[in-house]
Amino acid sequence: MTLRELLQLLKRYWALCVILPVVCALGCAVYFTQKAEGASTTANAYIVVNNPDQLGAVNGVTQSVVREYAAADTMHYYAAKAETASQTITITLIGMEEEETIDVANEVAYVSAERARQLFVGEEEPAFSATVQPAIVKQAEEASSLPFIQVIIGFLAGLFIAVCVVIGIDIVRCPVKSANDLIEASNLPVIGELPNDSGGHLLANVRLASEKAGVHTLLVVPVRNGDSAKLVSDSIEKAAQGESETESETRGGSVAVSACTPLQHDAAGMYAARDADAVLVAASQWADVRDDVETAVSQLKLIDANVVGCVLVGKAAKRSVAE
Repeated sequence: MTLRELLQLLKRYWALCVILPVVCALGCAVYFTQKAEGASTTANAYIVVNNPDQLGAVNGVTQSVVREYAAADTMHYYAAKAETASQTITITLIGMEEEETIDVANEVAYVSAERARQLFVGEEEPAFSATVQPAIVKQAEEASSLPFIQVIIGFLAGLFIAVCVVIGIDIVRCPVKSANDLIEASNLPVIGELPNDSGGHLLANVRLASEKAGVHTLLVVPVRNGDSAKLVSDSIEKAAQGESETESETRGGSVAVSACTPLQHDAAGMYAARDADAVLVAASQWADVRDDVETAVSQLKLIDANVVGCVLVGKAAKRSVAE
């Protein structure tokens, strides 16, 4: 697939290429915003031991208390660590609710200090002396009003998915996107494209491409969409009617143009194609697929119809007629 064909595909399915990235970007924005709003809270409470000789014993008591609380409480993360240099035991709690996390951290600190004090009851020297510093709170994750980076990543991911989907649709359907696609599918020349070419141009190409001495009856056969054949036949018929008798005789005689329904819908088109001096295959851009073009051409060749070429009918031609 060339870059030009890819751009044509993206233009064709522009709605998908816009909606899907936007949806992915909004989804990322909602997800990461909610995640930030539910950020966890970290609370640190401290036990400052005045006598360095008692730090190890107090730390042991604190670790025991932390294990007890952690076993009974699965909503918080518990940890305790002793710092020899500062003679401090740091009690860390992580939870979702800020106030509750602070209260539990302080409770663990006071319970640990009280049990340590009971541990040293009866000793004359050194006396137990420690200070509890209430929990200090910090947000483990900062909430952001708009997670910009995540939104950009979501948009790009959605765009990538959209491109893959569009390419997948093209591979599965194989629509007729251009004159080259029509040539490859039909193995016939494309004598014109609507609305780019005039009816006179199409009529001249039909006369020149026909192997017969003169073309007096011309049948336009659609692949699947009958409207495309009607557009082609009307355009050529208008050009044929605009010719003078002298011009018509000079160019091979008058031409009666008609259109039939798709061959798979009505067998009458097969008989009309067999009897016509020349046959054109009209394919709708993007609507018709290559397999259907091959089938229609094969049926016409099977009855030995004089198929002189194909015409590619774009959306612009249909819009101009509708207007």
